[in-house]
Amino acid sequence: YSLILVTAGTEYTFTSSVDTDFITISDENGTMVYMSGTASLTWTSDVDQLIRFYLHADDECTYGDQENRSRIIQCGEVVEPTDYCEPVLDCTDGDLITNVTFAGIDNDSDCSPNGYGDYTDIQGTVEAGSNNPISVTVGGGWSSESVSVWIDYNNNFAFDEDEFTYVGTGSASDVTGEIIIPADLAEGQYRMRVRVAAVGDVSATWDMACDEDQVYGETEDYTIVVGDGP
Repeated sequence: YSLILVTAGTEYTFTSSVDTDFITISDENGTMVYMSGTASLTWTSDVDQLIRFYLHADDECTYGDQENRSRIIQCGEVVEPTDYCEPVLDCTDGDLITNVTFAGIDNDSDCSPNGYGDYTDIQGTVEAGSNNPISVTVGGGWSSESVSVWIDYNNNFAFDEDEFTYVGTGSASDVTGEIIIPADLAEGQYRMRVRVAAVGDVSATWDMACDEDQVYGETEDYTIVVGDGP
């Protein structure tokens, strides 16, 4: 279990990275259960206090299944985004995208203002369940120019971990890879984000779609159509 300091009147949502886990919320000493159940619990405390956040495999308190998991706590209401972030990056010294070729897109570009290029009027067409080659030409501003791609499959104005593809790392070269489109993806239009950053492959992670701390690089957005679109 984890000990959590909660604030009176604040709503908390408790989940596990393993969605079948049984969750228990109790007092600090584990003697009084406030709430329990599977998948997700939403609970508000009446007082400021320490609580225990337990995870078990089932309601019989089974443990030790050797599967790694994370305890996740959401504090307060989550405000969903209503538009896409436009990260500011520096592409003036060669850390830039000069071409994106993917699914009918073949777009040459230069360093965009503030390192963000909106090319969503340019569309590529794919089929659900298909594997599609991608080529991104990057500048030679640094010895490592890592390319990442996200496609917002659930159209929630955010780029999630399961929407991410690491394409590769190069410098003053074509960086190539493959984008796999989910087999159950509905027909429609989806935002695709292409990012180059002057970092090595270990720093090109799924959570960098809106990042500005890596400083040097460029972001370009496109539209992907599955089927004939809306």
